[in-house]
Amino acid sequence: MIPLKLSVSNFMCYRDKAPILDLTGVHVACLCGDNGHGKSALLDAITWALWGKARARLQEELVYQGESEMRVELEFQAGEGCYRVARRFARASRGRQGHSDLQLFVSATDGWQPISGNSVRETETRICSLLRMDYDTFVNSAFILQGRADMFTTSTPAKRKELLGEVLNLSWYDRVAEKARGLVRSREATVGLLEREVGAMDKELSHKEGTEAHLKAIEEELGSMGAEARRREVELERLQGEAQRLQGLQQELLRLEQWGKGILEEIRERDSRLNQQRKHLEESRARAERLPLLQVELDASRRALEELAHPSQELERSRARLHQMEVQVHHLREINVTLRQEMEELRVKVDLLHEAGSGARCPLCDHELGEEGCQHLAAAYEVEGKGRASSHRGNEASIRQMEAEKSSLEKEMARREGEERLVRKRAEERRDLLVRGVEESKAATGAVSQMTQTLESEESLLEASRRRLKEVVDAIPPLKEAVSSLPGALKAYQEEKARLEELRSRQRRLLQEQGAVQGRLERCRDLEIQRREKSQALAAASHEKGVYDQLSVAFGKGGIQALLIEQALPELESQANELLGRITDYRMSLKLETQRERQSGGDPRETLDIKISDELGTRSYETYSGGEAFRINFALRVALSKLLAHRSGAPLPTLFIDEGFGTQDASGRDRLVEAIRSIQNDFQKIIVITHIEELKEAFPVRIEVTKTSQGSTFTMS
Repeated sequence: MIPLKLSVSNFMCYRDKAPILDLTGVHVACLCGDNGHGKSALLDAITWALWGKARARLQEELVYQGESEMRVELEFQAGEGCYRVARRFARASRGRQGHSDLQLFVSATDGWQPISGNSVRETETRICSLLRMDYDTFVNSAFILQGRADMFTTSTPAKRKELLGEVLNLSWYDRVAEKARGLVRSREATVGLLEREVGAMDKELSHKEGTEAHLKAIEEELGSMGAEARRREVELERLQGEAQRLQGLQQELLRLEQWGKGILEEIRERDSRLNQQRKHLEESRARAERLPLLQVELDASRRALEELAHPSQELERSRARLHQMEVQVHHLREINVTLRQEMEELRVKVDLLHEAGSGARCPLCDHELGEEGCQHLAAAYEVEGKGRASSHRGNEASIRQMEAEKSSLEKEMARREGEERLVRKRAEERRDLLVRGVEESKAATGAVSQMTQTLESEESLLEASRRRLKEVVDAIPPLKEAVSSLPGALKAYQEEKARLEELRSRQRRLLQEQGAVQGRLERCRDLEIQRREKSQALAAASHEKGVYDQLSVAFGKGGIQALLIEQALPELESQANELLGRITDYRMSLKLETQRERQSGGDPRETLDIKISDELGTRSYETYSGGEAFRINFALRVALSKLLAHRSGAPLPTLFIDEGFGTQDASGRDRLVEAIRSIQNDFQKIIVITHIEELKEAFPVRIEVTKTSQGSTFTMS
């Protein structure tokens, strides 16, 4: 992994306006500045962007104080491709949990194309696959982290081997070994299953001879039953024929009995019809004889109705009187209307005379009447009005008298009209009854001859039915005598049928048993074939299990991995000693031992111990401290990085050194700088972090980090 551009926002001590760190074209650079100004934070931003990990334990501790969200974007080169990763984190707020987002892009001809997974975890897995290492491997090889330069040397021997295996990309062998162990378990299960199946088959096949003998006995018994069944079928067929013959006679007897009953019923019905027909014939003759008398009565009834069709003279006189009274009442009412109008006019004139007084004038000569003339004229008008009022009252009395007389006359007319209608209705009903009687008599006269012929025909049919009944009665006794033997024949047939059915039931049971035995024998033949196949499969599975057992051991920690580590150790040891010699004036060297003698004796155990030799002798790494321990750690870590870059094939030709040089004197620092220069051609990019002023001039590119009130920032020179 080669970092190209780094952009941070609200990450640790950097705020949202921090500049972009562009490392494109930089080979060796010094990241310098005072302690606490944010040098290591830039490297933490790289590891957090790639793996979501940094020196802080919690992500919330990485967010700039007072801010709610941080973001880091990193462009880097891995292999032949260029990629960009963008990671964002938002603090929890208002009951919501903290939220992380991670996006991965690859550079293409038309820009950045997203290749993120469906989740943050899936995207992180793709990044680890792209880089071929996780965070722990990175900080133990290519990243000499501040305060953690001794992670490899202070780890347990087992952990050292694990880290070295990660550097050499031996995890592939672990996966192959685990797959081989899985196949071993699978084959073990297959072998166990096949062994159980073969054992079950052997147990079932052990009964084959007894099954064959049982089948032979069944076949012999079926043969004897077949002969007996055929004999009983012949006898049953004979008994069935006899029973069917007798049943046919019984059906014929039943048919004759039913026929006789039908003929007898027919005779009764014909006799009843003949009696009814004789009665109807007599009635028709009687109606035909009454025809002349009915005709005379009908003529008389019609003449009476013709007379009733004209209203009576008395009723006509009443109608005329009623009309005359209606005319008189109407005339008197018109006269009264005129009298009332004249009385109103006279009253108005009298009122006008009283109001005018002596100034009134005569309506005829137009002379003043004077008071006496007015009174005289008013009195005349009043007398005239009283006369008209008396006439009006007389007319009203006459109207009331005529209205009463009119009402009495209308009631009398209504009564007489009702009586006439009732008489006419009864006469019409009498006429209709006589009409129907005449018609019936005429119809009876025509039907007497036909009814006589029908009666003679019915009497002939009745005589024929009596003759058929005698024939049926004579044929029944012989049939009854023959049918009397039917119950015995049916009983014999049922008994023979039951015996045959029992024999056939035994045959069916034996046939079912024969089929089951044949099925078991057929299964035995199939089992013999399957057993051969299962035995071959068992041998093949046992062989494969042995092969996978060997492969799991070969690819395991003690197999090929141990051999590869053994082969890599001389190179790691040589690279570390070359660098350790440069920075210690060749006073110190180290040796990596992979085996240690057991105190209890026996075979030595696997380990990865670090032995240091100097002018005082050979000692364990744990006995060194201070500047000497730092130089040993530095040499081993750089050697691990070179081994990773040269041998594992991992795309990580970059070395980060975030470790203080304060433990070294001036001479030791010079040697460290010289060592860094000597390995610069082994890496495409080396970033060194320091706060020592005199070391800044030793590097061609310097990244100066300063802390301001607006957050940390940096400049490149």
